[in-house]
Amino acid sequence: MVPPSHPSLPEDIPVKVVLLTRLAPGSAIDAVQLVNPLHDPSTATTLRRRGAELVLTDGPFAESAEPVASLEEVDVDRFDDAVDLAARRPGAGIGAVEVRSVQEDPDDDDDDDDDDAPAVAPAEGRRYLFLHALPTDRSTVVAAPTGSLPDWLAAPLTRRAVLAGNRLRPSAPSTAATVRVRNGETVVEPGLQGGRGQEIAGYDLITARDLDEAIEVARPHPTLAMGAIEIRPLVMA
Repeated sequence: MVPPSHPSLPEDIPVKVVLLTRLAPGSAIDAVQLVNPLHDPSTATTLRRRGAELVLTDGPFAESAEPVASLEEVDVDRFDDAVDLAARRPGAGIGAVEVRSVQEDPDDDDDDDDDDAPAVAPAEGRRYLFLHALPTDRSTVVAAPTGSLPDWLAAPLTRRAVLAGNRLRPSAPSTAATVRVRNGETVVEPGLQGGRGQEIAGYDLITARDLDEAIEVARPHPTLAMGAIEIRPLVMA
């Protein structure tokens, strides 16, 4: 059973969370029926900024025994409900499901939906997921700014390409958990497993003609001032 003592977020309900299914490379992804499955991490392209230079490398931003294989956004009444939901996801039985709380904007208002509408119709092409990676200890990071998030969101290319996205709360026992199911038993680790030096701090779902255009969308994002953006193609997108 999921431990009932797992702390919940001290907020009004409902809670928006993201479920990140993590599977070892070579796992039978088709067999576990993932929501929004991603192609193998070998297809990832990671962007980092070194001074004025944009550095591209093949592969995910960090080596992991269980890279991200899918991302699913859900609304629940309590964080504990998300942990219970993660335990019922097929990926928890052969890998792990990381539960992360979304950092919702208190100023966000449904009446302002028109302000967030794309400047033009979304581009045709394939879909990519941007995984924004930042150090878990942000207080030690000193980086020169590379533009602001509002500027990035307002850029014509961004408005045409970005379909959805969210920031995630920094990981803590009340905002993150790793869920596994082994031999019928659910094991919940509050916070993030393994003392990682980096964590996924947000994501964007975009549409682009090809990887080159996806890189151009990511190039001016402020995440690159102190972290990395991993670009992953979605399966059948």
